[in-house]
Amino acid sequence: MTLSRNNHTQNGFTILELMIATTVFSTILLVCTYGLIQIGNTYYKGATTARVQSVARSIVDDISYEIQFSTVIPEVFSTPTTASVCIGPTRFSAKKGVNVGTGVHALLFQKNSSGPCTALASGKELLGDNMRLTEFSVTQYPANVSVPDYYIIKLNIVYGDTNLADSTDPNVCKGGVGSQFCASAHLETTVRRRKS
Repeated sequence: MTLSRNNHTQNGFTILELMIATTVFSTILLVCTYGLIQIGNTYYKGATTARVQSVARSIVDDISYEIQFSTVIPEVFSTPTTASVCIGPTRFSAKKGVNVGTGVHALLFQKNSSGPCTALASGKELLGDNMRLTEFSVTQYPANVSVPDYYIIKLNIVYGDTNLADSTDPNVCKGGVGSQFCASAHLETTVRRRKS
């Protein structure tokens, strides 16, 4: 009679091996999550910047068109916080530093069909919600001629809450948390009147 020996071998992982595997897997997940968050932030920053630049280009195009094809010399009225540009029956009225929101306007386009450039009770807001003008000017070039042919248009738009703007320069956004929801666009162009 032969006796057989039962050799049982145990298969599995030790607690130490499980802890190491969990740590490695957690680190990989953390890196992937951080990467996805950065991709999302970059997407939102790009979309916000593109929207602000599109609005700025549209406004400069509208003002340029009115200057180029008007037979009337533009009149500019400006204070540190407001500006108005009158080109025949068309008026662009700006309030600097005001965020557009419900019932709050920063840049109105008004067309008075009766003729003179007068402020109307309503108009079309050219900026989007939560956008504000930090610079808006239309100046003749050169400054000392009686009938100017050239005008310089300067425009700076900032999108986002005021606490996202740089404290030293309100025309730019500061970095850090929330910076993907802040963007600015600065445009400057010279326009020549085509009609006299």
